[in-house]
Amino acid sequence: MKIGELAKLTQCHPETIRYYQKIGLLFEPDKDQSGYGRYNHDHLAHVRLLRRSKELGFSQTQMRELISLTATPGGSCQRVHELTVRQLASVKEKILHLQEITGALNKLKVACEENTVDECPTLVDMLSFTKS
Repeated sequence: MKIGELAKLTQCHPETIRYYQKIGLLFEPDKDQSGYGRYNHDHLAHVRLLRRSKELGFSQTQMRELISLTATPGGSCQRVHELTVRQLASVKEKILHLQEITGALNKLKVACEENTVDECPTLVDMLSFTKS
């Protein structure tokens, strides 16, 4: 199949597929007589894996490792499990951080509802912010 068909089947842009190839996450396709790339079912599976792992927040390094693990289909799932557990912990940490941000923004929103700009608690907070 050509890149357009692969893109359609994986619901991604052809440039995304080219990018995956450029950074080494997707192996280059064989070329037909006209010089067009001919993608196969392995490309399809890899792009689907890459898209889903990206949706789940895995890094490019982790995505590269997940792709490499598919090369030994009879191998242990232990490493995939470890990567998944680590990613789950990272997502939970991000959720906690976002909840903290939500709380802070809600407080600032309420505090600045009846103030003028020069007394705005949100601006005062942001202008005086130093990360501890």
